Amino acid sequence: MFSCKKFFITMLSAALVICNTPDVIYAQAANNDISLYYDIVRQAEASLDINGGNAEITIKITSSLSTYQINIAYSIQKFADGKWKAVKTWNKNIDNSLATITNSYNLPSKGKYRIKCNAKVQDKDKTEEIIFFSAEKTY
Repeated sequence: MFSCKKFFITMLSAALVICNTPDVIYAQAANNDISLYYDIVRQAEASLDINGGNAEITIKITSSLSTYQINIAYSIQKFADGKWKAVKTWNKNIDNSLATITNSYNLPSKGKYRIKCNAKVQDKDKTEEIIFFSAEKTY
């Protein structure tokens, strides 16, 4: 027998679960890449190219038009003794919704390297903090 009370409670429970999910809840796979979805950040990527011991770093972050500041701390890391260790760290503050950083760094020795980025993106209503990495490169 159909019960209106059970149906109502079930629907209310489902609505509460849907309404209380966090902002970042899924990823989309395309071409073996995984992209997270955020409220403010639209795109965040870091790339590392190594040419004869010279590391070329590029970081791009795009965000909503209401963004007024992007704070980025980024480092070049080397894999040694079973863990990633920062070799050099930089900080950059950008008062815009688009951040593009290019930088060069002479690597101290051969090994496996990557870029790690910590970004804090602020708009008028909220702040998002994200961490992302470049692909690993060997020199």
